[in-house]
Amino acid sequence: MLERRGEVPEPYEPPEPEVRAFVEFIGRLFAVLGTTLTRYAARCSRDKGSVSRYFRGQRIAPKDFVDELLRHVGELGGKPVTAEVQEEAHRLRMEALRVRNASRHEVEQLRDKLGSAERELHLASVRERHLLRALEATEAQAHQAEQRYRQLESDWATAQYASGAVGALELYGEPDGASGVRDELLGLKVELEALRAELARAQSLKHAAEERCVRLEARLLAAEATLDAERTAGRLQAPHTELESVRMALSREFGQRVERSLDLGTVAGELCALLVRRVADFASVDLVAGLTDDSALPSERPGDRTLLRRVSLACTPGLSDRWGREPVEGDLLTAPGSTPQGRALQQNAPVLVPVTGSEAAVDAVVDPALPPGAPFLSEAVGSSVLALPLSVRGTVFGVVRLVRLAGRGPFGHGDADHLQDLVVRAALSMDIARLHGAELRMAATLQKSMLPTLPDAMAGVRLGHRYLPGERRGGVGGDWFDAIQLPGSRVALVVGDVMGQGLHAAQTMARLRAAIHALAGLDLPPGQLLRHLDNLAHMLGPEQLATCLYAVYDPINRTCELASAGHVPPVLVHADGVGELLEIPSGAPIGVGGVPFVTAAVDVPDGSMLVLFTDGLVEFRDGGLGEGLAALCSGLIDPQQSPDQVCDTVLAHFRPDDRTDDIALLVARLVGIPSADVATWQLEPETAVVRRVRWLVLEQLEAWGLEALMDTTELLVSELVTNAIRVARDGVQVQLIRTDRLLVEVSDDNHNLPSMEPGGQLEEGGRGLVVVSKLAERWGTARKAVGKVVFFELPLPRT
Repeated sequence: MLERRGEVPEPYEPPEPEVRAFVEFIGRLFAVLGTTLTRYAARCSRDKGSVSRYFRGQRIAPKDFVDELLRHVGELGGKPVTAEVQEEAHRLRMEALRVRNASRHEVEQLRDKLGSAERELHLASVRERHLLRALEATEAQAHQAEQRYRQLESDWATAQYASGAVGALELYGEPDGASGVRDELLGLKVELEALRAELARAQSLKHAAEERCVRLEARLLAAEATLDAERTAGRLQAPHTELESVRMALSREFGQRVERSLDLGTVAGELCALLVRRVADFASVDLVAGLTDDSALPSERPGDRTLLRRVSLACTPGLSDRWGREPVEGDLLTAPGSTPQGRALQQNAPVLVPVTGSEAAVDAVVDPALPPGAPFLSEAVGSSVLALPLSVRGTVFGVVRLVRLAGRGPFGHGDADHLQDLVVRAALSMDIARLHGAELRMAATLQKSMLPTLPDAMAGVRLGHRYLPGERRGGVGGDWFDAIQLPGSRVALVVGDVMGQGLHAAQTMARLRAAIHALAGLDLPPGQLLRHLDNLAHMLGPEQLATCLYAVYDPINRTCELASAGHVPPVLVHADGVGELLEIPSGAPIGVGGVPFVTAAVDVPDGSMLVLFTDGLVEFRDGGLGEGLAALCSGLIDPQQSPDQVCDTVLAHFRPDDRTDDIALLVARLVGIPSADVATWQLEPETAVVRRVRWLVLEQLEAWGLEALMDTTELLVSELVTNAIRVARDGVQVQLIRTDRLLVEVSDDNHNLPSMEPGGQLEEGGRGLVVVSKLAERWGTARKAVGKVVFFELPLPRT
């Protein structure tokens, strides 16, 4: 049959008679199929060379190949081949394998024997379970029969005792019906003995089968070790080399290179490179143009005017120079229905052009985006084209175009089927990459929207900050920074790092940042604030883990209180340029729980710089944090520079372009507020002090040269002090702070925050806040460690 179709292999006569007998047998089976060697190899998804060697006896056909051949013969005849034919085929194969490769023959023979022994063990186990169930049922029946017999005896004895014949019980016979029950019980006992004996034999057979399996497994391990040693020595060819076909190798390499990426462009590029390397001279991937800019799949089937974007292309070496007019990556093009790729897009089905003629060469091979009359390859005539649609869930979003030039075998239907399977897998990978990219963009957008837009300066503080996302596959992380204005012109400086990356990390960062803003309004010490934040993280879920550093700078007292939740310590750069790594208890990350957070306090002279950052800044791939922290403390930062300049200097030194982790950097120059710009008064909660405080405020404003603010400030202070006196118990504090604006704070020891009543009500209570809201540029209320504070701000008059 091998000669019937003109596919006569090179003459080869196996020297071993056993191999010749096996080859003749499978050759007769192949002749029944009436097909060519090429088609049968494609049907089996094996390369033609391997199949030819099997039928010539150069290699012993593997067992699965023989089984597949027998199945194909059975399908042709409409019924399976007989068991005798199957046994003869495998017997001849084992004989051929024995003389050709004794080690592999022994391994396969032992595997067959082990399989038979395991089946015997399985049958013995089934028999044992069946006998155990039968024994249990029979024992239950015997127990019930014995209980009935004893009940009959008891009833009979009771009746005899009632009749007065107690002494003559043994003279009377047994009770009525007892003989039948006794006979049944005796029969059940005989059956029990037989079942126990049968169970013992079954267990003996099971133990024998188990021991046989153990012995065969030991022999098989030894035989496999011998076979592996021969392969290692090079005397045998590895079985996968014999069995693996071109298509199997292509599929394996596809899984290793194409399906492992989460980047759309990388998936397309690896696909084209693999196809050119294996099956084609030219390959291109064109996607619907909107897909590369938007994350949504197209809602309509592509048409003649649908714009496509070239995402990737590849060709064999030396062909790129001659195919110079082909659109390159990033170009826009169309695919009319007259072209194979256009038909594949519009029909969502593979389109095969086995051999192109001169009339169809331009439409089939040269891209439709080229202008009319553009030159095309002379090799295009006689080439073979295969266009494969890219689709998921019934939606077509692109096309793969493959070209084989003349002189190379054309694509066949077997190629089209197999390559379409790969393209389906590629489409799924591209869809996954598309969704992954959409998630990354969403996470980046969310993170960007959550990062604060800080002013360049707050009271007593000058700020600089930077955020750089890491270059990594997982996308953005959860790094963040913040600066929050607190009562008393204090400023809370925050930096944190959520563990993980992607959308989940960005969401967690947004939650924690919002929680810190809310907790900061309670004016808690840093350690207590982190404790509340940790409790909140536990309420949000078990995976809300983050490191955080929270610092509160008091520009009036020149102190800074800090607490850390597993975060890298900050660096304090003194006015003389000496850097100091602040030693504060690190604590555990937010979300771990059960670990105290300790507040540490440090004095910060005016002109100092506090540098807060995440570990992405100082952590190197080939080392830990020590080298980066040492660099920050070794004169890298010039305290004469502005905070923005310091940020640029630090980032330039550490060169974060190749970092995989995000970087958040917050630099604060601590300049303090001069004592001459602060006025504070402690007042008793008495009505008479309202007049006194008005006089004190006016006197201070006059000393500062702020006469233009006297009337407004006097009115608003009167309203707030009056409200504070009504609820205070021990005292009221009034504080004026002059920076770039006038800040007035009125504090008392009552923690209830005042509310602003609607203007239409006639009650007098609460109307003072309405006046404050109308006249002040900014106002608000906040709780303090003890009591509350109500404040307002007024802009300084222009000079």
